Amino acid sequence: MTTIQQEVPHEKFSRVASYEALGSFGITPLGAVIAGPAADRFGLDRTLWAATGAILAATAMVLTVPDVRRMRRAPEQDAARRR
Repeated sequence: MTTIQQEVPHEKFSRVASYEALGSFGITPLGAVIAGPAADRFGLDRTLWAATGAILAATAMVLTVPDVRRMRRAPEQDAARRR
């Protein structure tokens, strides 16, 4: 949220924050729907390891984006100007 506040112009913040929330919380029910049947079919341990692998793979994919790796905290005066 700090990065969004620093990088997104004030007039677009609400829209960007809502999409971020949808991505963070809106997909959770889909995971719950998939987890139960997957645990029944493949077993709880395999399902949890698969979920762990999916999370690690998604994190690794995000970290391959150069702009994400280069992102630094904005100096205080720059952050104040964006408001």
